[in-house]
Amino acid sequence: CGEKGNISKYLYKNGFRDVANKLQPHKKEVTLDNLFGTTKEENEEKQQLLFPSSYYGLFANKNKLFFKTPINYLYNRGLTEDDLIKYDIHYSIKEERIMFPSYDIERKLNYYVTRSINNNSSYKYKNANVKKDDMIFNEFMIDWKNPLYIVEGIFDAISCRENAVPLLGSILSKSSLLYKKIVKNNTPIILALDPDAKKKMFKCAQNLITLNTNIFYIDWGNEVRDISEMGSEYFLEFSNNNKKKYTLNDEVLS
Repeated sequence: CGEKGNISKYLYKNGFRDVANKLQPHKKEVTLDNLFGTTKEENEEKQQLLFPSSYYGLFANKNKLFFKTPINYLYNRGLTEDDLIKYDIHYSIKEERIMFPSYDIERKLNYYVTRSINNNSSYKYKNANVKKDDMIFNEFMIDWKNPLYIVEGIFDAISCRENAVPLLGSILSKSSLLYKKIVKNNTPIILALDPDAKKKMFKCAQNLITLNTNIFYIDWGNEVRDISEMGSEYFLEFSNNNKKKYTLNDEVLS
């Protein structure tokens, strides 16, 4: 259903403040300030996310032998040398992983995504130990007043070549910081989740349309590739030809 957290916060959000506080008399009172997040005590204990060790900037080391393989990997996936700079992409020789750091509106590190370039790796992705709902990936790049593409992964966001943000999944929770910023700014949305996530894409649209946000979605039709597989040029043409405005009468696909 998209809801997360304990029962007390859920009750508070739905107008049962007295009941919520009776359920946890030994804890600090739930307030409007921490309605969607942690308590004030927990926020005070929060520490700034640290940049992981053993990772070095790809652009600064692009001419070094051990950095050729990850750079070629990225180029084969449609990225360019400019992307190495724009997205501050790093690489760990030790872990054989590419890292995409994320920065908040104040240019502070708030998350990172690492992707193995070793086909034998047990885990393709290893990410920061931070709740995704508590951050917006590369928030400082987002223009809230212009149409915002919502996509699944970091490669999709880059390949989109538009004002875009990755969910790093396929669910837009109502308790997430991204959801609240969209609602606050009444940002026009273009949903472009992967073709195999149509039901989840329509669920996102339903959650947003009730708040009078301008919602569009990509009608994938028979297309099965995601954005990064399609490539930037083809996706933008496909998007322009297959973008539809969402209404409550649209069928939720299974």
